[in-house]
Amino acid sequence: MAKSQTVKAREGEILDQNFITPGRFRELDGFRGLAAITVVIYHLGVPATQNYPRTAPSPYDIPLGELGVQLFFIISGFVILLSAIKSGSALKFAVSRFSRIYPTYWFALAVSALVYFIYGNPGRHITIPQTLINTTMLQRFLRVDNVDQVYWTLAVELQFYVMVALYLIIRKGKIYRGELTTILLTWSV
Repeated sequence: MAKSQTVKAREGEILDQNFITPGRFRELDGFRGLAAITVVIYHLGVPATQNYPRTAPSPYDIPLGELGVQLFFIISGFVILLSAIKSGSALKFAVSRFSRIYPTYWFALAVSALVYFIYGNPGRHITIPQTLINTTMLQRFLRVDNVDQVYWTLAVELQFYVMVALYLIIRKGKIYRGELTTILLTWSV
């Protein structure tokens, strides 16, 4: 096959179950762990005193710890695309993402809200309507403050889910290598 025909075949190639290696990627789990540790260390520094003014000032500041969030986004993008490839339809993709994310989010939201309602936090007031809006995970788009400030990352992830689901709807559950490459390169630029 000539080189131009090979390139055209790859551009039209549909990414399906054959594209995915079975099992977990241990390397991704390691990067997730690294990202989690850097974010935790970062939040124990200066941001902790910003969110909880009654605490003693932190003896350190690790601003590069924020990069752990960026690493999570990169890993999530990869994993979400693998999930989309496995699902084969926008509906299956949406159900798998919803069932994976929302129950854990609701539990964390309930714990955060309960802590705020019982113990309070100077300079931060949480309301019941605000908490109810937060249960949708759409608070950022409705211009309602997060119950817990770290939930801002979920709005970014939710946007990516919507974009992938729309792509699956438009392409009838198929993901094309060439289109995906073009979208990712354009977005990066």
